[in-house]
Amino acid sequence: MEIAYPAGQSLRVGDLQGFPQGFSAELLTFDLTYEKDGAERTEGMVVRIEPNEKYQLFLDTNFEEQYRVMEALGRHTATPVPRTVGFESNREFLGARFYVMEKACGETGQIGLEWVSAIGEEGREMLWWNGLAAMAEMHRADPERLRLDFLEQPERGSDPIDQQLHYYWEYYNWVRGGESYPIIEVALEWLQRSKPLVLPPKGIVWGDARRGNQLFTSDFACSAILDFEQVCLGPAEVDLAWWLEGEHQTSEWMGMSAPTVEETTSRYAKLLGREIADIGYYMVFASLRLAVLRIKLSILREGQPDRAEPDAGIPRLANVLARYAGIEARIDR
Repeated sequence: MEIAYPAGQSLRVGDLQGFPQGFSAELLTFDLTYEKDGAERTEGMVVRIEPNEKYQLFLDTNFEEQYRVMEALGRHTATPVPRTVGFESNREFLGARFYVMEKACGETGQIGLEWVSAIGEEGREMLWWNGLAAMAEMHRADPERLRLDFLEQPERGSDPIDQQLHYYWEYYNWVRGGESYPIIEVALEWLQRSKPLVLPPKGIVWGDARRGNQLFTSDFACSAILDFEQVCLGPAEVDLAWWLEGEHQTSEWMGMSAPTVEETTSRYAKLLGREIADIGYYMVFASLRLAVLRIKLSILREGQPDRAEPDAGIPRLANVLARYAGIEARIDR
């Protein structure tokens, strides 16, 4: 902290407090107080701690990578991300690697929260479009200029889609515990077989694109994009489809409306300044990712009252396959 605040004097770190949000990593908060220009100042900070293997949600924690991506976006683009303060690789302090970032202002836009319900349909739609505008700012960034080549995964394939499909085969085999989920395998095989011949431009893929991973101020502006644990390189369509599929699933479950795939795709193309390509393909990929993720979430939530069955994502994946791939798959294991 002293390195990050060289102009400060009498640096004081407050008590670490638990943070109620976050599943795939432990979050703590504290107040940092220091003197600058003769005045005392206090800033809120967040500590993100790397999960251990017992609570690890994905194949890789991408822990240092997510910090470096936020650092690059904060320094070189207008993407709203929390200001990074420091990364600590020494596990002796907190028992794991951790990093510190500022506590950004705003409230999470997660559907179902009281304040999100209270703002009505018009307010939620403002969150939708403002959240997408913030995401587009990130998608317009050039990963090469930001020196994010460390996100490349050549051992998994020759292009970003091959790499991600290979990753999800590995992830599926890691989480399924000897069980077989035929519809997931059908979807993976279709995605490999039907990969677009020409891929969109390669950019930064956030990985968990949704309003629940964004903060919004009282005027519904997006003040921060959070949670880069699944960050990788690839086309913006990967994030857009994940946003659409995840947000629509949640909205339908809550009985709330949301802008359509067609309207959102059209407006997002204008934000990007290019055509959105093969969105149906990426919708299948998004639904496949959610189905595999829900297997792992079911394992991690064993014994908890909100635990869903491992195959909770299968019916939705079957519907998405029918709609976008023309595949009528039987739901049986």
